[in-house]
Amino acid sequence: MKSGLALQLMSKTLMADKEFVRHAVAQNGWAIKYASPSVQADEVVAAAAVRQNGAVLQALYWDLRADEEIVKQAVQQQGQ
Repeated sequence: MKSGLALQLMSKTLMADKEFVRHAVAQNGWAIKYASPSVQADEVVAAAAVRQNGAVLQALYWDLRADEEIVKQAVQQQGQ
């Protein structure tokens, strides 16, 4: 997938596939917005998204925004 945002054009099955979405957000963290709710709530997927783009932290569920490790990764990415 050339652009993580291509996820918005994918089937609901792929949007619910954690491994597929993890690869998509590694290319474009904002692709997490198009994932199924259960995948958006996954800590591994959320961490991959903020490692790609720390600003994605603002789009995560509240409990993930409060996760110390995810916040650290977002801050580190933004500092690069």
